Amino acid sequence: MELCFSGGENLPKNWLKQYSASADENSSLIIEANAYKVMKKLSVLSLIFLVVLSVQVRAQEQVIYPIQSKNSSYSGEGVQWILGRADSVQFLMFGEQHNVEGIAEFVDFMYNELHKKGFHNMVLETDGWTTQRSADLGVDVFTRKNPHSIAFDTNGDLQLMQSAIDLNPDIKTPIWGVDQMQTAIHPFHRLVEIANTSKQKRIARGAFLKAALKMGRYTRQDHQKNLDALEEVFSENLSKEKDQIIHEIRQTMEIFYTWMNPATRGESVANREALMGQNFDTYLGTAPDAKAVFKMGGAHTLYGIGPNGVPTFGDHVKKIANQKDQPVLSVSIYRYNPESTFMKDLDFGENKMLLINCKAALFTDPEDSARLAQRDAIILLKEAGYANKSINWSYEDAFKSGLIKRLIPLGLALIFGLITIIAFLIGLIKGKKRLAFPALASLLALGLVAFQLVQILDANASATISTGYLPTAMHLLLLAASLAFIYAAFKIFKSEASLMGKFYYVLFTISFAVLSYQVFYWNIGG
Repeated sequence: MELCFSGGENLPKNWLKQYSASADENSSLIIEANAYKVMKKLSVLSLIFLVVLSVQVRAQEQVIYPIQSKNSSYSGEGVQWILGRADSVQFLMFGEQHNVEGIAEFVDFMYNELHKKGFHNMVLETDGWTTQRSADLGVDVFTRKNPHSIAFDTNGDLQLMQSAIDLNPDIKTPIWGVDQMQTAIHPFHRLVEIANTSKQKRIARGAFLKAALKMGRYTRQDHQKNLDALEEVFSENLSKEKDQIIHEIRQTMEIFYTWMNPATRGESVANREALMGQNFDTYLGTAPDAKAVFKMGGAHTLYGIGPNGVPTFGDHVKKIANQKDQPVLSVSIYRYNPESTFMKDLDFGENKMLLINCKAALFTDPEDSARLAQRDAIILLKEAGYANKSINWSYEDAFKSGLIKRLIPLGLALIFGLITIIAFLIGLIKGKKRLAFPALASLLALGLVAFQLVQILDANASATISTGYLPTAMHLLLLAASLAFIYAAFKIFKSEASLMGKFYYVLFTISFAVLSYQVFYWNIGG
């Protein structure tokens, strides 16, 4: 006799003989076999039931978690939702809608709480030179000296950076700047400080002037010749900081320049996301177990393909976490807009902030699955305005005013030189050749200034003449002319010339000496 289970499994004959001492025993065995058959079916049904139950429980998981705020302190289920999940992740990304009031303050509060759980590093949408100098000098000192270097610089953002520095006094690089530079103005000025030869200073100062006069437009044009000249002249300078500055400005210029052309805009976006990933990998290589909090634009912290049609930096971070068999947490933060979400005003109750659990929300709003699937949670801020306070903006105004004041002597000297040329031409019409040499010298200086202005306006021109002896010859010529006019002014002052003539010549001599120094200092014409 052979016993068969419904699944086609056969019990061996010797098994039956071993246990069949009597007919009663055989009957008992058949009953046991049938019981096993029933239990097996029940096990399958139990498994199906548990799966269904699990899905139902998950579907019933809470979707909305309120967040309360008071005096820059936050509490509530939404805060606990994030903190509870933070224990199992290495990277926690906050993707923001830029320049919205309250977001930086909320992330700052969360960072302080997460710091207690071992999240020490802060990853920001800015460059490595800026974040490192901020850590070395302190945020306020750095922004006073370099007010155009930080892209998102409201008071809340600046305080967030300072929190990362203050909470980690033993970490040399508490802030990881993974993006490109904002402008090249102050990095060029830093090269002037780093320079250890007069030629390095001359070329760096020329690049600084060009970048300062063009402001944000400089990095959106292809000024690679400036960087080539700087790289060449600084080749014997052993500073690692100058290598970082030149390298980052070059990357920034390539990204911004391709962005300005609609035909290469997609390439620019892809290169930028890739740059963030490369920079992040470099930081992580020095501290592979570091737990980090991210704050950057929401498009960078999504999973998969972002709104610009390329893989996001956040997807790169998620893949790194997955390689370590760890989850990652991505939380987007936006101003509440009833037209772009299934949430209603009544859902907020008395709260100004809500956290939406995206995985749970997929069951209640499957039509929004594309957006919900690219992050773990969304925080909505009701009635949030746009951030409009920053001490750094006053530093920017002070920098502009200071630059104008430094250029005023040059402007006045140029005006007086132009007056001298006009006076000479008027005298020449009347048959008098007075002021011939002052007019010629003024014409030379004006020509040098005009040449430099052309160089500044031309993106394909170097800010300075970087090779040969022409710059030295120009400055020696101006110095010789200045000394000659000083000697001539001394002689005229002792002569019987009219008081007006003496006054004019002395004033011209002072003006030309100032002009010569300004030409030398700003490297105009070389």
